[in-house]
Amino acid sequence: MSYNYLPLDRKRLSFQQVKNLLDYDQQVSITFDAHERILQCQKYLANKTDDGGNVVAGVDQSGNISKRATHGFGDEVPLPVIKLVIMLKIKSLSYGQSGVQIETVKRLMKMYNKGVFPVIYADATTSVSGGGGTRGRLALPLIGLTEVWYQGQKKASADVMRELQWQPLQLQQHEFPALSSGSQMITAYGMYVLKKTEHLLQVSNVVAALSFDVLGLRLDELEGQAEIGTDRKGEQQVAQTILQYLQEGGRSQGGKQPGRNPSSFNCVPEIHGAVKDQLETVLNLFLAEINSVSEIPRYLPEQDLVLTSRNRVGYPLVLAFDMLVLAMSAMSNISERRINRLSAILRSGPDENRAKELLPLQSLWLVAANINAEIKQMTVPASAKFISIEDGDEDFELPQNFGGPHSLRVIGLVEKVVGIELLISALAGERLEPNEKSPFLKQFTAELQRQVSFEKDNLASPDLLNQVTQFITGYRFKPVS
Repeated sequence: MSYNYLPLDRKRLSFQQVKNLLDYDQQVSITFDAHERILQCQKYLANKTDDGGNVVAGVDQSGNISKRATHGFGDEVPLPVIKLVIMLKIKSLSYGQSGVQIETVKRLMKMYNKGVFPVIYADATTSVSGGGGTRGRLALPLIGLTEVWYQGQKKASADVMRELQWQPLQLQQHEFPALSSGSQMITAYGMYVLKKTEHLLQVSNVVAALSFDVLGLRLDELEGQAEIGTDRKGEQQVAQTILQYLQEGGRSQGGKQPGRNPSSFNCVPEIHGAVKDQLETVLNLFLAEINSVSEIPRYLPEQDLVLTSRNRVGYPLVLAFDMLVLAMSAMSNISERRINRLSAILRSGPDENRAKELLPLQSLWLVAANINAEIKQMTVPASAKFISIEDGDEDFELPQNFGGPHSLRVIGLVEKVVGIELLISALAGERLEPNEKSPFLKQFTAELQRQVSFEKDNLASPDLLNQVTQFITGYRFKPVS
C-alpha cells in the first residue's frame, strides 16, 4: 500500500493516521479484507428476502430518502471535518456490517480521492442520535442531488457527475439508513478539534517559553516540576518541554529577576499539563468510537443476526467536548494573565522611545481580556442542553449543537489569545531588551518574522493579529520529546 493512501478496514485507526490524512492530503482505499467482508454482507442481505422480494422482518424497509435532508441551513461544516466524515464512514462500512453495496463504498472512495465533498450544513433539525438532515446529505451526491465542493467551487452534484462521467448510483432500500446513521459527524468534529487542540497546546508551550525568556524569569520552579516524580505526567512533561526550549544547547536562560515568578508563569506546567492529560482522556473516547460500527441496523452474517436497537452514541462524546472546552478555557485564562504581565513591562520599558513605539501593543491586552471573557461565557456545558419533546417513548433528545461546532469556535478564540501573547512577547523581546535566545526560540521567532509583516503602523491592526493566528495554526515543528 502506498504511503499516499490510508488503508481502511477492521484494523485499529490511530490518531496519527488521522492527522497524516489531513496534513499530507492522503487518499483513502479499503483493503482486500474489507472488500470481501462487504461482499459477504451484500450476499447475506440478498438472501434475507421472502419469495415476494420483500425484506424480511428485522431489516429496515424504508428506502425513501428523507426530503428534509435535501434542505440545509445554518453554518456550513468545515471542509476538513467533511473529509473526516467521509473517511470515517468508509472506515465503518469496511467492517462489512452495514449492508451497503461494494459499488457504494467504491463511489465514496472515488469522491474522496477526486476531491468531491458534499456541502453539509450544521442545521438544527437533527439530533445527535437521529438520522436526518446533516448526515443524510452524505448520501445525496451519490444519486446526483444537492451540491458538492469540487476544485474549490460549490457545484451541483449532477454537474460534477457529468464532468467526471459518473452515473448516479441506484441505492438499495437498506442503504440510506446505513449512510445517514452512525456517529461519523460527531467523531469527525472530535478528531479535528483534538488535532487542533494538540497543536495549539504545543505552540502555547513555545509561546510561554518565549515569555519566560523576555521577562528573564527564574527557572528553578520549572526545574523542580520537571524533576520531581508525580502521577500528573502532563505537568512533568510540559515543564521538561519548556525547559528544553529555554535551555537548548546546554545554556541556561532566565534567573535574572529576583524573587518568585508570577503564578501565571509558575503554573504553566500545571495548567498546560492538565490540558495534555485531558486530551489523552478525550482522545481515547473518540478512538474507541471511530474504531467501531455505529450504523443502524447492523448485520452480522456469520451469526445470521440483525441488530436493530438504536445506538445513541452521542452523550459520552458530548461530555468529552465539554471537557475540551473547559481545558481550552484554562489555557486562555493563563495566557491572558501573562499578556497582562508583558503589557506592564511595555509600559515601564527602559527606552522611552521604544516604549512609545510599542504603545499600540498595550491595547491588545484589552482585546485578549475581552476574548477571554467571551470564552468564559461559552463554557456552559453542551451536555446539559437536552430538548424535551413529545413523541411517544422518545421524550427527550440531545440538541444538534452537540459540541463539535461549539468547540471549534472556542479554539478559534483561544488561538487569538495565544497569538496576542506571541505578538507582544516577540516584539517586546526584540525592541525592549534583546536577549540571546536559545537556538530553538531564535529559529521560532525568525520564522515568525518571515511570515508576519511587523510594521510600526500596524502593530494593533486586526490584520496583524490574523497573520499571527495563521502562523500559529500553520506552524510545523518536531515536538520536544
